[in-house]
Amino acid sequence: MPDSELRDAERTAEHYRRLAAVDPDRHLADLGTALYNLGAVLTRHPDRFDELDAVLREDIEVRRRLGVRQDLAESLNHYAMGLGLHGRRAEAHDVVREAVVLYRELATTDRAYLPLLAAALANLGNQLAELGRRAEAVAVTRESAAIRERLPDAAAHASALADLGLALSDLGDHEEAAAKLKAAVDRYRGLPDGHSFAYWATLVGLEQELTKLGRADEARPVREEAATLYREFARDNPEFITYSTALFSKNGITVSDDGEPTRVSTDQLNDHGLRLASEGRFDEAIAVLRDVEARCRAADSKPGLAKAFHNLGLVHAWRGDPAAALAATERAVGLHRELLDRPLLADSLHSLGNRLAALARHREALAATEESVALYREIADPAGLARSVNSLGIRYCDNDRHEEALKTTEEAVALQRKLDSPTGLATALANLALRHARLDRLAEVPGLTTEAVDIVNTLDDSHPSDNLAGLAESLAWLGWYLKKHGHRRQARAATKAATVLRRG
Repeated sequence: MPDSELRDAERTAEHYRRLAAVDPDRHLADLGTALYNLGAVLTRHPDRFDELDAVLREDIEVRRRLGVRQDLAESLNHYAMGLGLHGRRAEAHDVVREAVVLYRELATTDRAYLPLLAAALANLGNQLAELGRRAEAVAVTRESAAIRERLPDAAAHASALADLGLALSDLGDHEEAAAKLKAAVDRYRGLPDGHSFAYWATLVGLEQELTKLGRADEARPVREEAATLYREFARDNPEFITYSTALFSKNGITVSDDGEPTRVSTDQLNDHGLRLASEGRFDEAIAVLRDVEARCRAADSKPGLAKAFHNLGLVHAWRGDPAAALAATERAVGLHRELLDRPLLADSLHSLGNRLAALARHREALAATEESVALYREIADPAGLARSVNSLGIRYCDNDRHEEALKTTEEAVALQRKLDSPTGLATALANLALRHARLDRLAEVPGLTTEAVDIVNTLDDSHPSDNLAGLAESLAWLGWYLKKHGHRRQARAATKAATVLRRG
C-alpha cells in the first residue's frame, strides 16, 4: 500500500487522540475507529508489527472503555489474528477466546452475529492447532463449520469445511479430513468465482490427504487441477507466488514452478537418517541429521531444528551414547517449549526421561516423564500416552516408589491392549510382571510372563526404538525368578524368548 495511506491513518489517529484526551465523551468512539483503521493499514506492513501491536492494544483499551461488546469482540479477533501470524500463539489464544465469549453472548439474542461467531471460532481453532491442542482445535472448528452450514454464505461454509479438514489431518484422522476437504472442493466449484486462491489451497490439501491414504488415482487429477490453477494465478498475479510460498513454507511444503506441492528436503533427510539408524548405520545417520541441523540453522527454522535434535537424541541413544543423546534431547525439549508445540514437547520429554534414566539421574527422569504423561493426557494421544505411562512405571520403580509403579504399569497394560502394538503390549506385560515380583506377589508373575512370551514369539521385524534389548533383559530376569520359585516351564520359555531377542 502507498506510504501516504499509512501517513494519513497515523495523522487521523493522532488527531483523535488529542480530541479524546480533551473530550472523551464526544471523541473516544472516533478514536476507536481511527485506531482500528490504522491497525488495518499496518497489517499490510509486516516489518512494523511492534507499531501494529501497540495500536491494536490501544484500540482494545478504547473499546473496553466504550463498553460496546460487538466492537470489542471485533478488535479482539483482529488482534488475535495478528498475534497468531507473528507466532505469538499463546497470547492469540487468550485474546480470541475472549472474542468468542462475547460473540456467543451476542448471538444468543441476535442471529446476525452468528457469522462473526463462526469466524472467531475458526480463528480460535487455528490458534489451538498451532499450540498442539489438536483435539480441541477439531472440536472448535467443527462448531464453526456447523454454524456456517446453517447460513446462506456458501463460500464461508466451504472455507470452514476446508479448515475442519486441515484440523482433522493434524489430528491424524486422514479419512475424515479427505472427506471434509472433498466437500469443501465441491462447494467451491459451485460458486461463481470458485477458482479462488482458497479453492486452490483446498485442492492442495485434498491432494495431500488422498496421497497419505494411498489413493493415488483420486489424487492425480486433483494435483493436476491445482497445478493448472497455480500457473494461472502466477501468470495473472505475480504477488501470488510470494504469498503462497510464505504460506506453505510454514508447514514444511514447497511449491514447484509447475504448482506441484512437495515436502521440503529436510523432512526427507530426517526420514532418511532414521531409516539408516534402523539399519544399524549410525555414523551415516548422524551425518545426515547433522546436515539437517545445519540447513535448519541457515533457514532459521526452529521447528526443523527441534526435530533434528530430537532425532539425533534417538539415534545417539540407539547407538549407545547416553551423554550425546541427553545433550541433543535437552535442546529439542528447550525448542519445543519455545514453540509451544505440545505433542512434540510431550514426545521429547518422554525421550528426555529415558535419556536421564540411562545416566542414573532418576529424580529428573521421573519429573520429565510425569510432565510427558500429563501432556499426552491433555492432547488425547492414545499411543503416546500408553508409551509414556509405561515409562512412568519404570521411573517410579527407579525411585523406589513400587506401589505407584505397579498401579501405573497396570494402566500401561490396559492402554496397550487397546492399541495394535504387539511389542508395546509385550513390554508392558513384562514390566507388570517385574512390578509384581518386586512386591513379592508371585501369583501374578507366571501368567503375565507367559502372555508376554507368547507375543514375543510372534514378532517378526524390529526397530531400535522397540528397545527389544530392554525386553530381553526383563524376560531373562523373569526366567531366573520363575525358576527360583518352581515355575520351571514358564521359566524356560521366558529364558528362550530372551535369548532369541538378543540374537535378533
